[in-house]
Amino acid sequence: MEYEGIVSIWLAKCEDIKDLQHYLQVNYSNFGDYLNSKFEKNFNVECFDEELKEINFIERDSDLFSDIMKDQSFSQNIISDYSKKFSDKLDRKYNSIILLYNFNYDGSIGEDQDNSVYVKFIGSFKYRT
Repeated sequence: MEYEGIVSIWLAKCEDIKDLQHYLQVNYSNFGDYLNSKFEKNFNVECFDEELKEINFIERDSDLFSDIMKDQSFSQNIISDYSKKFSDKLDRKYNSIILLYNFNYDGSIGEDQDNSVYVKFIGSFKYRT
């Protein structure tokens, strides 16, 4: 659901960037119809602006949200809002992050495992103050 000033965040653990790219890859049918990525299908994510999607594979695994978030857009604002609700220490180590800006995911599906890619929705946060 589109929502100005909110970012929805998923953390992922995968073997390499190719696995993550495959999980997020959008395809088109022979008729030119848009075919959702595995991410979109498995989390039932629809109607978001592709231009407002940020994806990063991080070379080192980390179990600290601030460490994974530090090189992302609006990191200070997002970390600040996140830390009001949660501890910096995560439940496991991750090496990838998916951010959908101006999108407020309802959290109906919390996690997904697709071959070597594990993805967990961690919440929606303010990125603009």
